[in-house]
Amino acid sequence: MENIKTVLEDTTTNKAAPKEKDFQLQSQEYNAFMNTLASVVEKHGAELLKELDCVV
Repeated sequence: MENIKTVLEDTTTNKAAPKEKDFQLQSQEYNAFMNTLASVVEKHGAELLKELDCVV
């Protein structure tokens, strides 16, 4: 029974590490996307709001 517990612990710790790396990579990609989106909104947001206001 002790052998089974150590094998289970080893497999769970090995599987958790790649998920954290994937999450960090996705988080970095998300942050880059949000920064790009924010810069576009800052640059062109006023123009878009004026055009939308004219349409309505």
